[in-house]
Amino acid sequence: MVSIKNQHKLVLQFFSILLHSILILTPPLSAQNFTIMIDPAGDAKHTGRTIEDTFERAVTLSIAQALEIALHSKLNCTVIITRSPGEIVSPLQNANFSNRLPIDLFINLNCYQSVHEKLSLYLYYFSYGGPFTTPPHKQNLIRFDKAHLISVDRTKIYTQQIAQTLHRSSAHTIKTYGPFSLPCTALMGITAPAISIEFCITGKEDWKASIEPLSGAISEALVS
Repeated sequence: MVSIKNQHKLVLQFFSILLHSILILTPPLSAQNFTIMIDPAGDAKHTGRTIEDTFERAVTLSIAQALEIALHSKLNCTVIITRSPGEIVSPLQNANFSNRLPIDLFINLNCYQSVHEKLSLYLYYFSYGGPFTTPPHKQNLIRFDKAHLISVDRTKIYTQQIAQTLHRSSAHTIKTYGPFSLPCTALMGITAPAISIEFCITGKEDWKASIEPLSGAISEALVS
């Protein structure tokens, strides 16, 4: 027969184990699940620019895959890469897909080679260059060329925060330019916050040095 003292001891042990389990299983508040869509430029039909002995489409896909792994290590997130090798992406396919999900951030990736520049990142968001007129958020029908206005404020905040974090953490290894506003075709029709990142590299694998700081900057922007 268990004594009252031992009963109390068992009860305390039980609640101690229960509390420990709750602390382990409960994620931090900032670890909400984010959905990120990464769009590497090019497809089976469009090779993009030549980079050494390969093409832009191969390099951007490699960047997307590495960025996916890095983001998973920092965020509770679902990452969707818009294409796989050999796939053809039709116009507005990504916009239609991302708008149905919906997503928290759309990232378009581009890349070019230059022997005259060090590793650099250029940040862009969609704009026609005119004054912004944000439509009502509950509006059901909106022209695809105005869709970016729904999240334009959040988009500008994200791009500015990513740029500031990169300036602060990696200015000695990576040059960061922007954010710039351009009517980027790859971002047209997307209602979620959407940014385009262009990598300037001297060699086809130089981008690898940017993955850790870039994924950290994206993560900080999303949880802020």
